[in-house]
Amino acid sequence: MDFTPSTRSLRSALPVLFVASLFGCHRPDHQESFPFVVGSDSLSFEGEFRLRDGAGEWMRCADGKRFKTVGTGVDSLIMLYTTQVGHMGDAVKVWLLGGWSADSTVVAHRLVHLAPALRCAALPNSSNSGSFVLSYGTPGRDERRAQLDLFPSGLAVQYSTFREATEREEFGSWGMDSDGLLQLTWPQRPLVLSFQVRGDSLVQHNARNVDAIATFVRTGGPERGRGTLGIVLALLSEVTSKPQRTFDAATLGTPLAALEVNDTAMMRLADLLVERHGMGPEVRERRWSSISTLQDLLELARTLER
Repeated sequence: MDFTPSTRSLRSALPVLFVASLFGCHRPDHQESFPFVVGSDSLSFEGEFRLRDGAGEWMRCADGKRFKTVGTGVDSLIMLYTTQVGHMGDAVKVWLLGGWSADSTVVAHRLVHLAPALRCAALPNSSNSGSFVLSYGTPGRDERRAQLDLFPSGLAVQYSTFREATEREEFGSWGMDSDGLLQLTWPQRPLVLSFQVRGDSLVQHNARNVDAIATFVRTGGPERGRGTLGIVLALLSEVTSKPQRTFDAATLGTPLAALEVNDTAMMRLADLLVERHGMGPEVRERRWSSISTLQDLLELARTLER
C-alpha cells in the first residue's frame, strides 16, 4: 500500500515549503504562521484514533498531542472503527491523508489504513521517573527482591534477586501510553508489563494471578551509579575531555561519539576495561571495533562480569 501523499493540490511553490516542514505532522505552534488549509491528500498522519460520544479524536504518535478530526475521510474511518473495535473509546492505530485547518483540527480526506492491534509507542515523562522497590503485599512472597530505576530518557534498569541468588541486572525501556498506563518493556525476555500509576506506586495491571500482583513503591530518584550501568558511566566520565563530568543515563542507542568519546578516549576506555575488568586480547580483537553505542558498551561490560 502506498503511504506517500500527493502534492497535486498545492497551488504554488510557497505551500510546498510548508508541507515539507509539516510532513511528519509537526504543525507550527501559532496558527498565524499557517493561516490556510492544506489541500486534499497533501499530508500523511500517523497516530491513534478514538471515538467518544460520536466525536473522533486523533493523537499524534510523536508527542502524544490530541486533535479533533473532521472531513470526508472521517465517515469511512468511523464506519471501519465501529465494525473492527470491540469497545467504543479504545484507541487504534490509523494512517490518514489530509491537512490542517486554521484551528489545529485534522481535516481527514482519506483513510489509508486502520490497524486495531497496533498502538503508538509509549512515551516517557519525567514525572513518573524514579527508583522503585518491589512489594507484593502478600505474605510469603518476599523471597524476590527488586529495584526498578526509570530514567526520564525512557531507559529502565532493574536489579533483582530471588532468594539467595546472585543479583541480576536487566535493561529495558518504559513510557506512558494513551490510556495512562506505564508500559515496561524487557526486550531480552521478551516481555511487556503494564502498570497503573497510583501516587508514588506502580501497580501491575491485569495480572493473571491476583495473589501475585506486583507493586513498585517509589523511594527517590533513579540511581545512575549502580551495577554495570554505573560502572560504564563512571568509565565514560574518566576518558572524556571533562574528567569530572557526571553522565546521565541516556537511551541505550546513544552513540558514544555523542557523549564526547573520541578515538583517543575509545583507546583509553579499552585499556580501562582490560585493566579493571579483565577484558582479554581475544575479546578486544573480536568485539572492540564494533563498539559504537552505549548499549554496545553495556553488553560488553555485562559479558566481562560473567
